[in-house]
Amino acid sequence: MASARRTSKDLFGVSGNEFQEIKKVITGLQKGELIIKNLTAIALGMGKKYKKIKVSHLI
Repeated sequence: MASARRTSKDLFGVSGNEFQEIKKVITGLQKGELIIKNLTAIALGMGKKYKKIKVSHLI
């Protein structure tokens, strides 16, 4: 029986490495920028899981 490797997840539902990546992206945000999940990269398992977008208005 193969045991699945479990990673502990925090309050936000992400593992430690992913949390560090999110923190790094957040610290680099400028005025008018948001981060969103990059679903294509997640599905393909490559690239950055989050990307920055510029916005001028939020509703």
